[in-house]
Amino acid sequence: MKTQNKIGRGLAGAGCVILFAGALLHLIAGYPLVSAGVLKSNLDAGLKPALRSVFLIVGWHWIVIAVIAAVAAFIRPRGGRVVVLICGFAILVDGALMAVFLGWFVGTNMILLSALLILCGGFVLAPAKRPTEEVAN
Repeated sequence: MKTQNKIGRGLAGAGCVILFAGALLHLIAGYPLVSAGVLKSNLDAGLKPALRSVFLIVGWHWIVIAVIAAVAAFIRPRGGRVVVLICGFAILVDGALMAVFLGWFVGTNMILLSALLILCGGFVLAPAKRPTEEVAN
């Protein structure tokens, strides 16, 4: 069982690192370019701050999910399995929507790869024991 948890933690941890790196790349490299482009565009004045804030919110969303999945995988491996799977599924949905609306590019690949690694790690982690099983052992 220890080897199973090590593999699950490794997969989920690698996915979290990739997701965190993708979020930082999104915020540090992408936001200034998008922000400048939006401000120079002829979009409605009300849409400009909305688009800029959504770009920041997405990056923050990915950082939070990476941290939650990492904590669930490494701190609470048995009870955290469900949390890791939910985080992986949420990122998978983000990646799928990115592929549909933005097409394939390095960001889409990073998000989908991180989602698959987190999901695989979540499936490999040992399931939570029932309270009656814990008492019996």
